[in-house]
Amino acid sequence: MLKRISAMLLLVTILVVCSFSAFAAAPLASLLKNTKTESTDQFLVTITRPEGDESTFKKSYVLCGVTELENIRVHVLLYDDVKDEYVPYMDFGNDGVWDIGISGIFMKEIDLTKGANKIRIAAYKKSNANNLKLKQTLQVNNFTVTLLDEDGKDAFKSSILNIKKYFKY
Repeated sequence: MLKRISAMLLLVTILVVCSFSAFAAAPLASLLKNTKTESTDQFLVTITRPEGDESTFKKSYVLCGVTELENIRVHVLLYDDVKDEYVPYMDFGNDGVWDIGISGIFMKEIDLTKGANKIRIAAYKKSNANNLKLKQTLQVNNFTVTLLDEDGKDAFKSSILNIKKYFKY
């Protein structure tokens, strides 16, 4: 009988402890998903790519950043227009979260869809995970990377060639 009571108390304790971390993550998730969350200064991680809103013809795009700080966690989210919110970029079973190691370098290749791809990169010190405040302990940066149509690429090349021909004469 004593073993059963001990087992039940242990189970209840485990459930209570696990629920604390779940409730602590909720404000961060809602803040990151919210389309009204605006960009902050880059005080934790300097995003080197994209440098702002960009356009490309390549279907894959590499996000890059650098920091001199240690124990930084980075979230990458993409805008989902059906849900009207940002959702974590998932690949290979992760949850859209990466830790920057001692190197201080963050690089992540993402797949783009045709048209505008709204990207959100958020960063914070892991030690501040339970006390995040936008612009103080939480950095959020929004970017748009537009995947252009291949037909536009051909038209662009031909117009450049026509301009070269014009100046050649």
